[in-house]
Amino acid sequence: EVSRDLAGTPNQEVQPSSSTAPVDGAYSRDDDSSSSSDSRENYPFRFGQWCLFVGGPRGPEDLFSSYESGSLLGMASAICRPRTWSVTVTACHSGEAVCMSSAEVSKPFFYLYDTLHSRLGIQLPFTHFERSVLQALNVAPTQLHPNSWAFVRAFELLCEDLGKVPTLGVFFWFFTPRKMDRVGWTSLSNRPKRSLLWPFSESYKGFKNLFFRVAPNDSNSRLLVDRDGRQHFPLQWTRRPAVSISVAVKNLESWEWAFIAELKD
Repeated sequence: EVSRDLAGTPNQEVQPSSSTAPVDGAYSRDDDSSSSSDSRENYPFRFGQWCLFVGGPRGPEDLFSSYESGSLLGMASAICRPRTWSVTVTACHSGEAVCMSSAEVSKPFFYLYDTLHSRLGIQLPFTHFERSVLQALNVAPTQLHPNSWAFVRAFELLCEDLGKVPTLGVFFWFFTPRKMDRVGWTSLSNRPKRSLLWPFSESYKGFKNLFFRVAPNDSNSRLLVDRDGRQHFPLQWTRRPAVSISVAVKNLESWEWAFIAELKD
C-alpha cells in the first residue's frame, strides 16, 4: 500500500517486526547486543524519502578532518566498550570528505565524529536501537547531526531508567526528521505538541573537523554486518535519507501505548 504524507513524496506502509521489543517492553541489555539486523520492510511506520545529491555540509571547512596520522593514539580503545570488538582507527587522507563514498576501498569502514564518544557517551558497537534508528532514517553515523544523536542516547537512558526497552515506534511517536532547505546533516526534532526532550545544545559546534575512519580488525566481526552478511547501518552518506516518518498507530503494542502515556505525563 502506497500513501503520500508529503506532497509528491511516496511513503510505504510496513508491518512491525517482532524483534523490535521483548514481551511487555521489559528492558534487557541483551537486546542491545543482538546481531540481527532489522529490514526497513519490518518497521511500523510510513516513511518518506528525499532523493538528493550528497554534497555534504556547506563549506570546505566542514568537510575535511583536522586529524593527522599519529594524532589518534588511544582512540580505538576510547570509542569502544570494554571487552568488545577490536577496531582500527585511522586518519583520513588529504582531500577526503566526511560524505565521500568508500566504493573503491576493499576494506569496509565508516566515518565517526569524535564528539559522539567524548561528549555524548556513545561507544561502539552501536546498540541494537542505535543501529535501528540509522536504518530507519537511512543515514550513515556522521550523516545524523550530533544534537540528534543526543536525542537517541537520551531516549535510551530514559527507557533504561524506567525499565523499558527503547523501540522505534515510541521514539518516532515523539521525534521526526526535520526537513532542511539545503543539503547537510539529517536532524531530528520534537513533534508539535509532543515535546519530550530538550536539545543537547542550541548551537552544537566544534565537531565538524574531528572525524576519522573506523574499521573492524577482524573480517568476521559483527560490528558492521549480521550473521547473514546484511549491514547493520549505511556506512557512507546516502542519497535518500528519510525526511518523514509517520508511526502506524495500529501496529503499536499495547504496552507501547501505555509507555507513551507515561512519558507524556
